Amino acid sequence: MRGLWSYTLWSREKRRLTKQLLLCNRLSTPVVVRCAASQVVNHGEVLQRQEDFAKYNSHSRSGSFLYSIVGFGAGLILGAILKSHYNEWSRSKRYLTNVLPSVSAASPFTFTPAVDHNNNETNSAKQEATLSKRITHNFIADAVEKASDKVVYIDIKDARRSPYVKCGQTLSNGSGFIVSEDGLILTNAHVVTNRPRSSTILVRLHDGSECEGVVEDIDAISDLALIRVKRCSLSPAPLGKSSDLRPGEFVAALGSPLSLCNTVTAGVVSSVGRASKELGLRGRDIHYIQTDAAITFGNSGGPLINMDGEVIGINSMTVTSGISFAIPIDYAKEFIAKAEKKRAELEEYCIDFCDILEAD
Repeated sequence: MRGLWSYTLWSREKRRLTKQLLLCNRLSTPVVVRCAASQVVNHGEVLQRQEDFAKYNSHSRSGSFLYSIVGFGAGLILGAILKSHYNEWSRSKRYLTNVLPSVSAASPFTFTPAVDHNNNETNSAKQEATLSKRITHNFIADAVEKASDKVVYIDIKDARRSPYVKCGQTLSNGSGFIVSEDGLILTNAHVVTNRPRSSTILVRLHDGSECEGVVEDIDAISDLALIRVKRCSLSPAPLGKSSDLRPGEFVAALGSPLSLCNTVTAGVVSSVGRASKELGLRGRDIHYIQTDAAITFGNSGGPLINMDGEVIGINSMTVTSGISFAIPIDYAKEFIAKAEKKRAELEEYCIDFCDILEAD
């Protein structure tokens, strides 16, 4: 009887525990059962702990997201302030851009400069234009701009009238540049020599105007000649010093190759003292400037300029592509000085001769 009663109590307790387990599974709540003591953890405490954990987790997530948004906004504002200060500093220290290397990258704070209704850029746009690479790094274009309007085109025309020869036909052509305000032009001697006596020298200036020229002096040894045109107030080309040249310097050759006026070619100085003996030129004691700037027929007599826009040589001849030679400007300066001295002596002699004729 006692055994039956114990079995009944055990069955009731088992059913009660089974119901509790089923209820816990429905609520998705874990129930911790201690095997040793067969005790069940309080279900209310478990629910309370899960609610506290969920609340803490939600607060922590919302707080971290808010901190991320605030940090990102602060970074944008700080970046914009630093960018504006850097732009102002770089404009004031603009000379450093010519010395220190710099890298440009896209920026979200770079805006298109404003333009007024008259299509004129504002002050900020003009300041940005001064920092343009196209303006600050085109040193060859800057040098050519200083000397291009001093270059002339020389055309040798035949003035004979014949049924077989067309009047005004071009016999040869070359280049030259202005060396004095009163119309003195320097060129190569081979441009104006070996021509018929009936031919005329036509000089075309940079502005397109043409005038007739007269050969004033020739030095066949150095291959230099001076032409005089009846024009005043011309802008002479600045003359540099060929003795200061170094191999590797940038140079530009200006002239009219193949009658194509205002042509510019650029290169470097290959050698500063190529002796005439090395070139097989006898009877000349000249050390030519060798350059890889392209020079061809029609470039003869044109200027070879440095990056300061100064004439440092007279384009004279070419051997092959990439090997050309120019007469140093120091030789030309001596030739011009001697020619001016001769002209002064001739004028003085003419004045004295006229005085003698008047006295008789």
